[in-house]
Amino acid sequence: MIDNIFIHETQNTYPYYNLAMEEYFTLHVKSGECVLFLWQNDPSVIIGRNQNIYVECDTNSLKKDGIYPVRRLSGGGAVYHDHGNLNFTFCVRRRDFDPFLQSKVILNAVKRLGIGAELSGRNDLTVMGRKFSGHAFYKTGDHCYHHGTILINADMSKMMRYLTPDREKLAAKGVSSVKSRVINLADISTGIDKDTLCKSLKDSFSEIYGMEAAAISGESIDKDCLKASEKKFLSPDFIFGADVSFDHKIKKKFEWGIIEILLSIKDGTISNAKVLSDCMDTQFPNLLGNALKGCSYDEKAILSAVSGLNEKITDEDRFFGANMKKAVNDIYELFKNLSY
Repeated sequence: MIDNIFIHETQNTYPYYNLAMEEYFTLHVKSGECVLFLWQNDPSVIIGRNQNIYVECDTNSLKKDGIYPVRRLSGGGAVYHDHGNLNFTFCVRRRDFDPFLQSKVILNAVKRLGIGAELSGRNDLTVMGRKFSGHAFYKTGDHCYHHGTILINADMSKMMRYLTPDREKLAAKGVSSVKSRVINLADISTGIDKDTLCKSLKDSFSEIYGMEAAAISGESIDKDCLKASEKKFLSPDFIFGADVSFDHKIKKKFEWGIIEILLSIKDGTISNAKVLSDCMDTQFPNLLGNALKGCSYDEKAILSAVSGLNEKITDEDRFFGANMKKAVNDIYELFKNLSY
């Protein structure tokens, strides 16, 4: 049960600082508290925790144009940020995590501004069938966050230029490009800007939770802790990942996301395994990769390793891993139909 709510709005637009601040609030929020963090980034491409950055965006164009490449802690797909995009993060303890209530804060804020919107699919908010807000989730131990983007007047041409989403993903949504499935709120109502939306979000936050939100001052934040976190997000190894060669690649799209399984085979054994995915659960790719590594490269051994993942899924993961059991079954069938 939430007893106290807090808001922190930053004017800092350096993406690595903001992701560090997001992690800081997540790791320091107390039981019974909910922190709403509002922030904007300088032009950047933010990829999901388990995505391949070279597939999801044009890294050469990023470097040439001074666009920041950033990897976040949560799952999901790649997004483009600029000053026309407002970001939000709800930081809570696990027992207080309620993505439906948290999403209601966003929907109610937009409704206050005269725009009717709805929750669509696994993690999108839409208006007139077009997406203006995408959400993702993260947990570590007892700490959780729910964050997302809200498009106000983002530069769609740059979004098209820097993001290179899988064509199969777009085809599944019945569209041919990123631009055709997203919309800026300012295109619907000319009176919406960052300041009006922030005010509406703050009012909605207090209304939905039934209490006044207190502001968190920057002076109360541990600067050394924040700096250490920022250093991690700045690390090339964290952003780009280690360069490892693999012998086999298996890629398939499911309703819960696209998955790419990379395997190195040596003497009939899977010597290395890496799983890339835009699925919402950040743990599943690592769980699958670890289960496959060291496994004999034969159908019986692999199917046994995959089915064993069901034992690692608990009811407590219902928000983060709602599709994990289905994912395990889908991967099981995928390996079952391979030629060895």
